[in-house]
Amino acid sequence: MFLIVFFFIYQLMQIIFLPTIFLYAIIRFFKKKSFGSWKERFGLVPRLSKRQPVLWVHAISVGEVLAVEHFINYYKKEHPDHRCYLTTGTLGGMQVAKKLTADQVSYIPFDFLVTTYLAFKRIHPVALVLVEAEIWPNLLMLAHFKKIPLYLLNGRINPQSAHLRRYLGFLYALFTHIFAQSTQDAQALAAMSAIPQRISVLGDIKTFNVIEKKTSVTGSSTCALHAATPSLCDCPCRLTARRRS
Repeated sequence: MFLIVFFFIYQLMQIIFLPTIFLYAIIRFFKKKSFGSWKERFGLVPRLSKRQPVLWVHAISVGEVLAVEHFINYYKKEHPDHRCYLTTGTLGGMQVAKKLTADQVSYIPFDFLVTTYLAFKRIHPVALVLVEAEIWPNLLMLAHFKKIPLYLLNGRINPQSAHLRRYLGFLYALFTHIFAQSTQDAQALAAMSAIPQRISVLGDIKTFNVIEKKTSVTGSSTCALHAATPSLCDCPCRLTARRRS
């Protein structure tokens, strides 16, 4: 019930502050600070077919995009019949994202109800993976209402913004599973209403990319590298099979 009430309050607040948001967008435009593709920002992202399962991965900027490089490579290798859709929020993130092996790349739409709903209708994800500290209320709530599994990869809590995130902490309870960077992050996420039984400590996945690159040069074994990754990669696949049956 609380989530429904918050959903409507959030939409009302966005309507009230829409003129301010519009003014901010105009100022950025004249200062030549790019939002990326306006078409994609308003939800008109590239459309994907429903024929193949689609995993939607969102990484906001360069660091987060680089962090999911190994995950995307491994996921596509293990599940070649699935498609991986990668969204990002910055120009730098887009430039890096285009170099990865994701099947489709676009900017994340603005977190308005209509734009986010349009994105879901065009991408048709069977699961949604967010990276590190991403909390977009409409994105999370719509995924929850549409019964699309939610995962937080490389989850962490920045101490500087923890007091602000606490007000939206209840949204962490919507995640199907959270893979935290550290035990400290796992405890902080649990304190913000994430369900403890749905939290695992995976470590910083950025180190996986370093190991993978080193392995490609040395030819050494990657058993240690892949040991933790399948637990995340296989979750969307099991859920896809369950939704089809």
